[in-house]
Amino acid sequence: DLILLDVIMPVMDGMTALGKIRESKWGKKVPIIMLTNLDDIQRVSEATSQNVREYLVKSDVSTKDVLEKIKKELA
Repeated sequence: DLILLDVIMPVMDGMTALGKIRESKWGKKVPIIMLTNLDDIQRVSEATSQNVREYLVKSDVSTKDVLEKIKKELA
């Protein structure tokens, strides 16, 4: 399992979703990669404090790079 999570979403923002996911036993262990356009240091810090494996800024990574990181996490 792996969750690819954006910060900006229509119903609930990604940071709130991350917190809710981390509340469950399964959610504490599942690898999460944040993929977003926001490179705000505060958000990066908040995400890493909740054990996010990667915080990727869409404009800084290629699709190939994202796929490689996903494969690495699922290996």
